[in-house]
Amino acid sequence: MYWDGNGKPSVEAPIGPFFGQGWNEQYNYASFPLSAGPARGTGMSSYFVMPFAKGARLEVENQSDHTIE
Repeated sequence: MYWDGNGKPSVEAPIGPFFGQGWNEQYNYASFPLSAGPARGTGMSSYFVMPFAKGARLEVENQSDHTIE
């Protein structure tokens, strides 16, 4: 995640752990800033306040050997 045109990311994390899921785990749960569900935790939500004024850029990179469609 990049804020306001910065060249270096402010947040860099694997998707699962960022959303509170363990490595290669999927389960339903809810907390104040995060939730996952309904089907084995596949829908993930984050309600952290993001500290940008003019813009944000989020990049997702598939580093696995599996094609994701």
